[in-house]
Amino acid sequence: MDDPQPKLSLPLLHRGVGGPVRIYIAASLISRDRMRQERGKLKRQGHEVVSSWLNEKKRPRGLPLKEWHFRLALKDVWELQSADLVLVDLFDVSTTGGRDTELGIALGCGIIVGTVGFVESVFHELADFQFRVWDEVHAWLRERQRGARPRAQKCLQ
Repeated sequence: MDDPQPKLSLPLLHRGVGGPVRIYIAASLISRDRMRQERGKLKRQGHEVVSSWLNEKKRPRGLPLKEWHFRLALKDVWELQSADLVLVDLFDVSTTGGRDTELGIALGCGIIVGTVGFVESVFHELADFQFRVWDEVHAWLRERQRGARPRAQKCLQ
């Protein structure tokens, strides 16, 4: 496998020491079960996955839908901004637009972004890394774990 090369100069990627990475997974809701499997692989590699949407519960009774959506969005934004790396799964069609919104937030905040799958949008070309399949992501992270820990500035601190 060829090591994906960054499209941008990323001096922050080479800061620090090897170790676990805080990862946010952005994907379509219909990919949730598959993303849970990928989360398990990432955790077994020693990384922390901060995407709690993978285990989202149903809306509490009596809570208005608008309030529920607001809380979910705010939680996801804070989790995303706590990440060193955002991985955007492109294999399934986004049914809500959340995946692309999360990509935009990550890009705007200067968080390192990797896409996994087929590029669908001009904005996907802005990702720092593009992977064809998840196995490439895991191999890349294993290599980086031996070297530098990806870090990036956060948008809201």
